[in-house]
Amino acid sequence: MNSLSKSKSFRLRTEIIPCISVARVLEGLGLKESDLVITDQRSKAVLPHGALDKCKVLMRDGYGSGLTTDAMLDRMAQDAGAGYERVVGIGGGAVMDCAKILSLETVSPSRDLFLEPDTMRRDRALALVPATPGSGSEVSPYATMCISGSPEQRLLESPALASDEAWLCPDFLSGLPMQHLAAASCESFVHACESYVSPRGTFVSRALCEKAVKAILGIWRDSVRHGLGTVTKYLSELQQAGTLAGIAYALTGAATVHAVAYPLTVRLGVPHGEACYLAFSEVFRRYDQKSHPRALEELKGLLSRILRCREDEAFDAIDRLAGLVVPRRRLRDLGMTEERVIEFTDTVITRCQLLTSNSFVELSPGDIAGIFRALL
Repeated sequence: MNSLSKSKSFRLRTEIIPCISVARVLEGLGLKESDLVITDQRSKAVLPHGALDKCKVLMRDGYGSGLTTDAMLDRMAQDAGAGYERVVGIGGGAVMDCAKILSLETVSPSRDLFLEPDTMRRDRALALVPATPGSGSEVSPYATMCISGSPEQRLLESPALASDEAWLCPDFLSGLPMQHLAAASCESFVHACESYVSPRGTFVSRALCEKAVKAILGIWRDSVRHGLGTVTKYLSELQQAGTLAGIAYALTGAATVHAVAYPLTVRLGVPHGEACYLAFSEVFRRYDQKSHPRALEELKGLLSRILRCREDEAFDAIDRLAGLVVPRRRLRDLGMTEERVIEFTDTVITRCQLLTSNSFVELSPGDIAGIFRALL
């Protein structure tokens, strides 16, 4: 197979296992003494008492709050020891990232993983149980961490970080605050849209994106019509949409929306899903103003059909609908000032080349600065 056909191929390394209850997940996992479980307090509370008694357990929130750092991971690796054969991550994106890294053959010092990412090897089984509906981490070959002493979050990418199994159970989403569910669904929506227009996409990935977009927008519309509390009726659908978008994202990678969202999260503390939502329409409007591939017109057509609007109104319609689900905040209200536009633009240009280079339309530093100004 030549390199061009490989770049357009589709392969999923993870077995996806839907379950109707926590009991079914535990039965399927068959936890034992040789397992290392990474979880957090909220996810553990969903499990029946004593469910983790047989195995070694590390609580991610016991190592600090905020973004995961190499120092946290090194302490977790020390506490885990070496006598485990499988890692099971039960929780959100941060928990799953930790589980991925702790499943590697060589973990510590974790900052050294960035030196030769192509040499990463996994010598333990890896099973992930997502407890949020948006990150798609359960089916992606990515993990993030911050290097201690630096505010910058860095991305690891390797086939070794793709899980063997992803267990989907909506019960793990129960109890999540409405705001968290809504922001997580925004993250899934952005994954789907960026993957839909990606030059690395395939007909398979675009079909997954289309299904995810239709599901998410349908849930948003129904929740606005009948009250935002009704979103909890759709936990299974939200989780499945997030996984579908995650599969496509695993193939294509993220692009400029994520790059613009990055400093909003690491500098202003905006939750990642909300940051992606804030950046989405402004980035895509910039794409639309430039010469662009047909995929953008097809995405606008898809959105306009779902939202029953004209194609040239698609991104305005998304803003109106999403703004009723996640109240839109101005960056000035989050501490952003005009004087910091250049700083944030520089962060995108210098720290997010992997993301911006993956964009299907190249945006200039002036374009990026204009996006931040529009969000002020």
